[in-house]
Parts: sequence; structure tokens; C-alpha cells
Amino acid sequence: MSLVAIVVALLAVAALGDTRAWSGSDAGGKVATVKVMAEGRTVDPDVGYWAAALDPDGEHHPLYNTSQRGDRWIQVTSLPMVLLSVPLWWMGGASALLLLPILSAPLAGWAAGRIAVTLGAQSPLPALWAVGLGSPVAFYSLDVWEHAPATAIALLAVAEAMEGDRPRRPLIVGVLAGLAVVLRLEMAPAVLAFAVLTLVSSWRRRWRPPSVVAVAAGFLAVLASNQVLERLLFGSGVRGARAAGVLDQAATQWSARLRDVALTTIGTVPGDGPIDLLVGLAGTIGLGAVAWRACRPTTSTLVRAVATVLPGALIGRLGLGLGFIPGLLPATPWAVAGLVAPAHGDRRTLRRAAVLTVVLVLATQWTGQLVAQWAGRYLLLPGALLTVLGVVAIAATDWRRPTGVILIAISVVTAGWGLAWHAHRSASFAGALAEVVEGSPSDAVIVTDTHTGREAGNWYGERRWLRGDDDAGIEEAIALAVAAGTETVEVVRGPDSPVPVVDGFVLTDHRVVSVVGGGYSVWRFDRLDGTGPA
Repeated sequence: MSLVAIVVALLAVAALGDTRAWSGSDAGGKVATVKVMAEGRTVDPDVGYWAAALDPDGEHHPLYNTSQRGDRWIQVTSLPMVLLSVPLWWMGGASALLLLPILSAPLAGWAAGRIAVTLGAQSPLPALWAVGLGSPVAFYSLDVWEHAPATAIALLAVAEAMEGDRPRRPLIVGVLAGLAVVLRLEMAPAVLAFAVLTLVSSWRRRWRPPSVVAVAAGFLAVLASNQVLERLLFGSGVRGARAAGVLDQAATQWSARLRDVALTTIGTVPGDGPIDLLVGLAGTIGLGAVAWRACRPTTSTLVRAVATVLPGALIGRLGLGLGFIPGLLPATPWAVAGLVAPAHGDRRTLRRAAVLTVVLVLATQWTGQLVAQWAGRYLLLPGALLTVLGVVAIAATDWRRPTGVILIAISVVTAGWGLAWHAHRSASFAGALAEVVEGSPSDAVIVTDTHTGREAGNWYGERRWLRGDDDAGIEEAIALAVAAGTETVEVVRGPDSPVPVVDGFVLTDHRVVSVVGGGYSVWRFDRLDGTGPA
């Protein structure tokens, strides 16, 4: 019943929002790919480009970060979920695409419950609910993105691995770990962390050499199969190229990387300024003090004082209104408890694996563009593992003590805050973009925000979209539209932007479209010769 209840709750959140938009533009690029593949009845992930003949380098392709492979235009970096989503589009369009991510949340919760029982918990239910509905996994289960499925599969691999060396289990662990890495590359550091700690901890006694070989065989078999599939459909291995890019970047941009480390661990607001990060640090220290007290019968006067005062920084953040909390720890109070709770044996090994995973991910994750996210999206697996540890630790004490009740309350409110924000953002963006895309299919739409084209992935192909990232880019995009014989051009800019100039066209309409965090000014131009629509 708990698993069904989680699914029902997430479906309700999706209904309160709008399934034509998500928490960010990356999901839109995947939806655009699925849409093209489904409507074309093909397994080829080529999203095409209507202006390719005029812009062969794709500088103005509407889907940001689209790569060109020969005469094909590729937006996705992982194939399995896209291929599985195509039949879902046939069933119900964008709404049906959420089926796989939403089912990932109860799967993650079920795996978390199994891990909790292995760690000594009397019941799997607290961990099941905390991870399945009360963690960032639930937030990302409402996105057409691989984050939630990859985390659920990885948690299942951990659960299987912790339950011991049984027939066929090593192969299952390897296959699950391989699937998680194929879906999300940041799962690879977790595989490395668990491999290292298994060799140096008490876990090594559970795994005989033949079993280790079976784990490796299952893992490598999945990676090899995915590589073959990518070469068949892409013409080259995409996941390997992405991994190489991550490793190349890992040794550079240290200033930006350190800022992103702080943002994705302690950030409470979508900003990475010094004051923003100091407030996040204060709130996180306060949560740590509350969790420390909740996990121990007695604590020092200093800890009691910090636990009384500093959580106000996080509560003050909630008072600012709905929006992203980009840091893992402020958005996941249970994970803070998992960090500070007493631990020994399997609990200590699991915490070390989670912390090592965090370190490896933060050292290699992409830098930049991490402000608009919820709870450090590359840290979902270690966050879920720390959440299990926190839940187990609190359940082992008298959770009805004030600090236990406070921690539970903050966790519930924060999780609900994230789901409410997801519903609000998706509804706002979907409504705004639906207004923008109204018009004839022959009209050209030129957007100046880098990510707007992907935000509108649900409507990809229904209008002639182009991207112009600056004034020069806008002029070039307009020239492309004119060269293509477009009769009507719409320029979509920020709400306070000056009127653009489009030579040979006359301004016939201007409207402002509201969207959360700002809005769009939409300027419509028709040809001066009168051939365009009135």
C-alpha cells in the first residue's frame, strides 16, 4: 500500500502542475527527441534542424547543446530511457512520459527500506517513505530525466550487495550497477567508491573472488551492450565521449568548481554569492546541531544553542517563497542526520561510501549552470544513502524528543516545498510557452534565452524556432529566418528588453507573457510587402 500511495501522491503533484514542462530545460531536450522519434516511427534520435542548409554549424539550433554527427543532430547523451519512452509517447504524449520516472520513486523507497532493515531497522517503512516521497528522488521523479530511475536502480544494487553473496546475486548487482551508470554518468564514482570500500572493509568477507568476477562481468556486459547500441544509432559511443569530457574538465576551473561545491552542498537559495552561501552554511550547521541532538541522549550546551538558533536560517529561506534549494543538505535534512549520527559496522562503511561518492562527484561534476536545480542533482545517490542512515539513527532513539520532532517536521516541510515548487514552475512555464508557440507553423520564433528552446521541447517541430544568444546572434537568426522565406518573425526576449529592429518587416504586435521568475516580451513582425499575415 505504501508503494501505491507514493505513486498516487506523485501523480497528484503532476496533475497540479503541467506535464508539458519540468524543473529545467534538460528534460525538454529529451522530450523533443522522444517526440521526433515517436512521430517519425524511428529509433534514430536525430532531432533534425529546419535551417541546417543555411546554418550548417548549428549555431542557432533552438535546442541548446545539440551536437552534430554527420548530417544528424543529437540532443541526448543517454539512449535507454529515450528508447523506452517512445512507446509511452504513443500512449499519451508528454503526460505518459512521466510513468517511468514516477515509478522510480517507490522503487527507490523499496530499496531504501531493504537497506534500512539490513542496517538493523525494525521496519522498512520509515526509510521507504523518507526516500520515496521525502527526498530529492521524488522531486526528480516528476521530470523526464534519468536522475530518478538511475538512483532507484543504484539503490537496488546497494540493497542486493549488502544482503550478501548468494547464487546469481553478484551478477544481478553488476547488471544493476551497469544500468545505473549507463543512465547517469555520476553513478560511476559511486561504483568506484563501493568497490574500494568493499575491498578494505568488513564487506570483503561477504564476497568471494568468483563473486567479484561475476559482479564485474555483469557491469561490463551492460556497458559494452550500451556502447554497441550507441554506435548503431549514433555512429559513435556517446557515453564514453561524455566521460572523457568530464575527466578533462575535472582538472580545470577550480575557482568555479569550489563555488559549485558549496552551492550543491549547502546552498539554500538559487544564488552563489558570498552572502547566499554564508546563509546556507548557517542553516546547514543548524540542521547538523538539531540532528546531532536527535541522535544522542545528551549533548553539550554549545550544540543545544546552535540547534536552537541556526535552523532559523533555513526557515527564513522558506519564508522567501517557492524556489530552488540547490544544496543537498538543506534540501535533505535526513541526509544531515546520516552524516552526524553515530555509526559502526555496516553503517559506518555505508556512510564512508556515501561521503567518498560525494567527494568524487564534486571533483568531476560539470561546472556552471547549477543554480537552477534542486538538492544537487548529481548527488542523489549519496543523499539517499545518507537519508537511510539518518532515518535508521533517529528511529533507534526516542524520535518524539523535541529535536527529533523538529528534524522530522523540517524534512517533511522541505520535501513538500520542493514538490510544490515543481508543480508551480511546470504550470507557469507550460502556460507561458503555450502562449508563445501560438501561430502558424511557417512563423519563425527567435528566442534570446539560451534554454527557452529546450523548455519548449514539448512543442518541438511545430514552429520554426531559432536561438540568438546576444544582439549579434539575434541579427544572424533574423537573417536566417528571412533567407528561409519566413513571412512572420516573432522575437522572444526578457520583459524589459528594447524593441528589436527587423529590417524589411513592420512591428504588428507586442505582448508580455508572464512566467515564474520574470516573463517574456514577444514582438511580432510581418513583411513590409504585405505578404505576411495582417
